[in-house]
Order: sequence, then structure tokens, then C-alpha cells
Amino acid sequence: MREPLVRRYDLPFGYRVIFSEPKVVAAEVGMWEVEWEPHFPKIETRRAQRRFLEAYKIVRNQFVEELSVLLGGSIVVVDTTDLETADAITVIEPGTKH
Repeated sequence: MREPLVRRYDLPFGYRVIFSEPKVVAAEVGMWEVEWEPHFPKIETRRAQRRFLEAYKIVRNQFVEELSVLLGGSIVVVDTTDLETADAITVIEPGTKH
């Protein structure tokens, strides 16, 4: 049995996000887990928020691509904080398993 997929990424302004593979319970796959260090980000200025969100989306998509390889299929990510733009829905296709 393999270890669960867990990835830690450093983000701007001293934050770190930790993504963990979803748990499977009774053949139902849940959402992946997200933890924040040192705490949930609170960023005041719009410019800083944009910079942070761009960095977050890059690492989130890296994790989701790796997860899609493990699960063997595409994953659709709906960003509920950004529903007004074309970036709100992202389809992550599985890459090559390494």
C-alpha cells in the first residue's frame, strides 16, 4: 500500500499551503484537504492578493495534476472566489506518471 499524496508549497508573504490526497470512504472520494501555515492567509492590498492568488493557483494545479495521475482521470477545479472570470473553471488532465 502506498503513502497518501501530501505536498507542501511555500507561498509569498511567509505562508505555506499543504495539500493532502482525499480520503476514500465507502467508495466515495472526498475533497482534497488544505492546511495553512502559520494560519489562513489574510492579505490586505489588492495587488498583494493578486500576487498571492496567482502563486496559489500555480501550486494548486501542480498538486491536482499529480492527483489526477494517481486517480487516473481528469479533475475539474471550480474556483468559487473567481466565478466572474474565465479562470473560474480549470480542467486538469493527468500527465505522465513518474
